[in-house]
Amino acid sequence: VVGIGLEDGRIVFHNLKIDKTLFICSQDGAVKSISFRTDGPAEAVSTSSGYVNFWDLEKRSLKASVKYDNAAHVQWFPREPKLIVSRSNEVTIYDEEISPNTILKHYSGHSEPPTLVISYGETAILSAGKRGEIFFWDLFHNYRMYLMRSNLLEPEPVSCIAANSLREKYWSSVAVC
Repeated sequence: VVGIGLEDGRIVFHNLKIDKTLFICSQDGAVKSISFRTDGPAEAVSTSSGYVNFWDLEKRSLKASVKYDNAAHVQWFPREPKLIVSRSNEVTIYDEEISPNTILKHYSGHSEPPTLVISYGETAILSAGKRGEIFFWDLFHNYRMYLMRSNLLEPEPVSCIAANSLREKYWSSVAVC
């Protein structure tokens, strides 16, 4: 099952295996990003209106809507109720189990708003910025490190990150485009 976010605010849930639309949800503002929780039937959706909406997929209803100014990208940690939200020039991690407003960690350092944020392994995140920089954030040891920075005069934003820490001791584990 995939969630497809549309400019008009609709989210289409489609089963690719049987090629059937299961249901459609609607919200205010264009969909900027979608992330599914892996430990329960929920998803988070960032919108162009500055909100992150929390959907209960079993009930097919909006559970909560929280104003996060300039929320660009959302990503759930694997098997945890922790949500990564990138906005402005920062990355913030919230604990949805306590409350969608409970801040666990807060990081800054991008020269422009992060365009993508993904979880990496069990205790780290990768974030990409509009100026082509990639940061590695270790949440356990509480430090950050540049992975890459474009040396072009007019760098392009990173549009995609693929990463997996499973075999990182054998080969590079991060690819960007």
